[in-house]
Amino acid sequence: MYTSFDLFDEALPHDSKLIDKQYLAKRNYLCSKMQNHNFKACKIEWWHYITCR
Repeated sequence: MYTSFDLFDEALPHDSKLIDKQYLAKRNYLCSKMQNHNFKACKIEWWHYITCR
């Protein structure tokens, strides 16, 4: 995913321009799977999801 889950910098958002396309694709894949199970992505942290029920 390019960054560790507890690193706080500009590479954290799901759509960060600082990461390679391969990592962006992995983040997007994770995001789509999580959204399919009623979770919403936190825009500023690629690893952070919120339950939507």
